[in-house]
Amino acid sequence: MENENNKLGENINNAVDDVKEYIDLRMQLVQLNVSEKVSVALAGLITTGTAVIFFVLCFIFGSFALSYMLGNVLNNTAAGFGVLAGFYLILGLIVLRMGKGSLKMKIINAFIKEFNAD
Repeated sequence: MENENNKLGENINNAVDDVKEYIDLRMQLVQLNVSEKVSVALAGLITTGTAVIFFVLCFIFGSFALSYMLGNVLNNTAAGFGVLAGFYLILGLIVLRMGKGSLKMKIINAFIKEFNAD
C-alpha cells in the first residue's frame, strides 16, 4: 500500500513539474511573440518615418520652387507664396473635414491590420 502511495506521490510531483514547465514555456512563447510584434512595428515605424521625412523635404523644396515660379508669372514673389499658401489652406481644410469621417477609420484599420499581420 505504501509503495502505491509513493508512486502516486511521485506521479503527482511529475505532473506538477510538467505543468510548471508548460507554464514556463508558454510564458516564453508569449514573450517571444510580443517582442516579435514590437520589433516588426518599430522597424516599420523607422523605415516609414525615414521615407516620410524625405517626402516632406521633397514637398517643401518643391513648394518653394513652385512659389518662386508663380511669383515670376505674377511678377510678385510674395503673391506666388500667398497663392500656394491659400491652396494648401483649402487642401488642409478639406482633409480636416474628411478626417472626421471615413478617412480616420481607414487609417485606424490600416494600423490594426499592420499590427496583426503575421
